[in-house]
Amino acid sequence: MLILLGLLPLTPPAIRDAGAQVLRFDSEASWQQWQLPAGALEITPSGGLVAVRLRKDINAAVNSAQFDGGVLQASSNRQMADLAIDGDPATGWRPDGTERTGEAVLEINLGRAVSTNSVTLVFAEDAPPFELFEVLMSTGEPQVDIVGNPLPGVVVYRMQHRFKENSRHEVTIEFDPLKDPPIQYVRVVPLIYHPDARLTEIQVNGFGDNAVLGLIPRGGSANVVVGLGRIELDVPLGNVVGLIDGAMATRMYYGATPGRGVEGIDAHIVLDLGAVYWLDHVRLIGEAMGFRRFSFKDYSLLTSDGSLAPDGTLIWDRQFNGRATDSDNRRGFVDHFFQRRPVRLVRLLWKFWDGACAVALGGGQRATSVACSARGTMQEMQAFGGGFPRDLRMQSQILDLGQRRNFSIVEWQGEVPAGTRLEIRSRTGGGLVERYVFLDRNGKQVTERAWGRLIPSFRGPIDTLQSVGGDWSPWSTAYARSGDRFLSPAPRRYAQLQVGLLTDDPEVAPSLDWLQVTHTSPLALTAVGEVFPTQVRVGVEQEFSYFVRTDNSSAGFDALAVEATAPPTFLEAHMSGEPVEAAAKVTTDGFRVTLPRRARGGELVELRFSSAVFLHGTRFEAFLEDSRSPGDRQRVDAGDASPDVPGNTNVVGLPVGERVLANVTLSTPVVTPNGDAVNDELRVEVDVANLLVARPLVLRVFDLGGRIVHQQQRHIEAGRERISWQARGVAPGVYVVELSVAGDARSETVRRTVAVVY
Repeated sequence: MLILLGLLPLTPPAIRDAGAQVLRFDSEASWQQWQLPAGALEITPSGGLVAVRLRKDINAAVNSAQFDGGVLQASSNRQMADLAIDGDPATGWRPDGTERTGEAVLEINLGRAVSTNSVTLVFAEDAPPFELFEVLMSTGEPQVDIVGNPLPGVVVYRMQHRFKENSRHEVTIEFDPLKDPPIQYVRVVPLIYHPDARLTEIQVNGFGDNAVLGLIPRGGSANVVVGLGRIELDVPLGNVVGLIDGAMATRMYYGATPGRGVEGIDAHIVLDLGAVYWLDHVRLIGEAMGFRRFSFKDYSLLTSDGSLAPDGTLIWDRQFNGRATDSDNRRGFVDHFFQRRPVRLVRLLWKFWDGACAVALGGGQRATSVACSARGTMQEMQAFGGGFPRDLRMQSQILDLGQRRNFSIVEWQGEVPAGTRLEIRSRTGGGLVERYVFLDRNGKQVTERAWGRLIPSFRGPIDTLQSVGGDWSPWSTAYARSGDRFLSPAPRRYAQLQVGLLTDDPEVAPSLDWLQVTHTSPLALTAVGEVFPTQVRVGVEQEFSYFVRTDNSSAGFDALAVEATAPPTFLEAHMSGEPVEAAAKVTTDGFRVTLPRRARGGELVELRFSSAVFLHGTRFEAFLEDSRSPGDRQRVDAGDASPDVPGNTNVVGLPVGERVLANVTLSTPVVTPNGDAVNDELRVEVDVANLLVARPLVLRVFDLGGRIVHQQQRHIEAGRERISWQARGVAPGVYVVELSVAGDARSETVRRTVAVVY
């Protein structure tokens, strides 16, 4: 089955029984079924997840095999050749001495283009080093035949160094990082050497790990568009891959010009790295092999951590805006350094066709095309930085339980150092959507119509993909602690989990040892509830009714819990329209009621309670419970429990335009701070509405001349607040008391007057 980004395969159905079961992820096999950011995350031998650090100043030879590189050839002692790039100075390679001069060769392929500070050869200390030898390095430029066709497996070595009469056990070839291009191949040719001489290490001292490599398996993407804001043309993915594959021999090139004239044509390259990395350096490599050219003129380089502006667009930070220089063109590449920052997206925006230039040159001439266009040929984009990724996200496959199950508890174990966070979320659903994907014989996705027009030998397979359906819940809020109740609707047949490893400090990262979800047989296949009334005044104690009805519940239930951010107080219970004696217990977020008998399937249960609401959209959640299975509970879905109640919702709102600071009252209009315990201080009470996060509430007292005689501040959230003023040491008179708060949507100020009398 073909797997596209964002669409995940199903797990086999879970074993069906009536008892509690556990979905547990604590092994490589269980995590491999997740959509993991490859390369940015490792599965530990014990089955946990840890972030991979983005390194600076690396030896790029040691991990060349990770990029399908390694020893390309060794003319002798091939079995020892890998020891020259294993990072261990105690091991090494030596020629066996049977070759003729110049035939002893050790050649390595770094597997990708490496921007390099230096290359160092280390020889064993217990024997003389190579006395005469050559070191050749290549960008990966292919050798071509007489008609320009590349010769398979043959590269051009343009960087050559010969060392004569060498007695050093460590030889370093320094690079000019601002002039020398990246390298991919290193070739060592011993010419004169002692039989015991050993090359213990070839160290390619690179800038660091290139965050661009592997972005697609990591969950990222690469997109090139020409003609922004006009007739936008996407550059084929086959061309785009050339700038992210790590090979200088391939490139991104778009030859067509989408119309010419007096209007300019803009284009951009956008790379999604698949994770948020801490970066400080982006290298743009135009053409930097035998022929060098930087084929951008007017361009901007922008980065984004993925944050959105209020209008929903990405927030971009501009790292460069200007024109390429002649020296940029001679080098064939450009480096852009900036202060280390979190980056998820890198965008290169450039002028593909300069209409004003064409007009100035008269238009219609070949010279105009050369002078006024910038096709944007690019061999590689590289991004460097350091530290653990700031934000890593991964999600499970679609978990198929085979039938409706009640997800009850989420548990995990991991390390969360200071400055880091481990975020776990869930979503559930009852159905899936199937769609067909048509492929040609090369595995490229095409439309159904295009597939039908292909001759049979050019057609590829048709795959069926399954994704979440329209009845799925949104991702839940993050679970606060291990052992929390499952937050997504249940019972459901399908579920999906998401894990985020986040850090505000690039030097530390959280890790996850294991994750599990407990699920049980549901108390009812369907349980719906609704609250009434659904709109109230802020801060006013209001009586509510919560109606619950279940279907397909053979055993029924005998307890109900109601929870909300506005803690409810239980008043009474009704079953089938009749009042019943019910035992209530106060809980952390509400109350739990034990019914005098089990509620049957289809029976209407009503709980009456009171509460004061301070947030628009306050949700009252209800849970079915069973005294025979302590700890087992089932969330009640919002729905039409009673045909006599409008709304079909468990959400209560506040009137449109409700003030942030409402119901402001003063304890007295006259303060008499004389120490007799009567009106010695002013107490201000206020109902604060619709503050989703803590905000500063400021109390100021002014005299009639506008001078501040008292000021205090505290951080508050939605709810009832009390704040006081001692009024000591001020002159008798009239004062203005001002309360102000910066709300989530707007700021608000309320003023009252008070007199001070001695």
